[in-house]
Amino acid sequence: MKKPVKYLLLANSGSTNLGIYYPLLDEHAKILLTTYATGDLVTSHPEMTFRGLSIIGTKIGSRYIVNKMLDFAARNKIAPYIERFPMSVEGAEAAIKKLRDGTMRYRGVLVVNAKE
Repeated sequence: MKKPVKYLLLANSGSTNLGIYYPLLDEHAKILLTTYATGDLVTSHPEMTFRGLSIIGTKIGSRYIVNKMLDFAARNKIAPYIERFPMSVEGAEAAIKKLRDGTMRYRGVLVVNAKE
């Protein structure tokens, strides 16, 4: 990565070890938790303190706010990075294997036509 990031949006639903993200973060970066996760959030107190990192929790907004956010994303052509897999038993097995191996780079999505 050429430049460290100032804001990191986390949208996962399980446990998260923030240590894997530290090399990507700028000094005084903000980590924004955008979903409700059921697992633990693991971090290093010295790393957070000495680098001045912040963790910010958010909650899901009203339908109006969510629609405004989606309109903004559509207008500005903002889309998530995803890794596509065919909507088949083989595709699902390949996605699960990448998850288990820890090699999934983005969110895995099963799609009817994986070439799209």
